Amino acid sequence: MTADPVLSQVGEAQCANFTIASDSNTKDANGEYITNFYRATAWRRQAELCAQYLHKGDLVAVAGDLCIRPYHDKNGTERVSIQLTIGNIDFCRTRKNSEPAEAAPQAAPQTAPPDDDDELPF
Repeated sequence: MTADPVLSQVGEAQCANFTIASDSNTKDANGEYITNFYRATAWRRQAELCAQYLHKGDLVAVAGDLCIRPYHDKNGTERVSIQLTIGNIDFCRTRKNSEPAEAAPQAAPQTAPPDDDDELPF
């Protein structure tokens, strides 16, 4: 999380907007790892939970729908924003403690375990 979520009302529903930073395994021309930034939106109950439990610096795992939106910045330069509508979010580590938030919704379970125990992602 790059900042605390901002909770707002859109019609009958609440939404929480925030930005997620994700380090990639790709390096730039200077040999530095590239960090990607995604604007994320959670809706309804997930929005309330995000606003209540998440803060800048927290670690989250998310799944949802990506949308690429072109826009013009204040100088008139065309840019692209990658936005994520949250489907599932897992509060991996919050600022208040290093444990996952108990009331947080969990990400969808993996449908089939890896063939070999050495391949487990944790």
